[in-house]
Amino acid sequence: MTAFVRLTADEFFGDHPCTDPALYGSDEQLLAYMLQDVRSLIRRHRSGEIDLGAHEVLTWSVHGLARRQVVCDPSALAEQRDVCIVGFFGERRSDLDTQQHIGRLDAALLGEFSAVPGVLSYTSV
Repeated sequence: MTAFVRLTADEFFGDHPCTDPALYGSDEQLLAYMLQDVRSLIRRHRSGEIDLGAHEVLTWSVHGLARRQVVCDPSALAEQRDVCIVGFFGERRSDLDTQQHIGRLDAALLGEFSAVPGVLSYTSV
């Protein structure tokens, strides 16, 4: 078992080329869009413009990208505190069987959030 290696945002672990920060520019931009979406939803919720129910699935499209947001815990998400973000990035698959399989896994994942304390929100683009 390999020991954990803690890296700062600009460090690269030579034995693992996937840790090269140069690879993640587009991922960082996408995370910024996702953060904007969450902040916007929380602002609109605080102002009374929208009501956010726990585990409600919200969908919309921006610039041709389908967006989906599941706010698991609106109250906790609205608190002003530091939180951790976990991101998984990949490429859409063109194979229909693979798309359907991923869709089933994604639906199962969404169903699990109600049983996992501490998850504040889930976003997909």
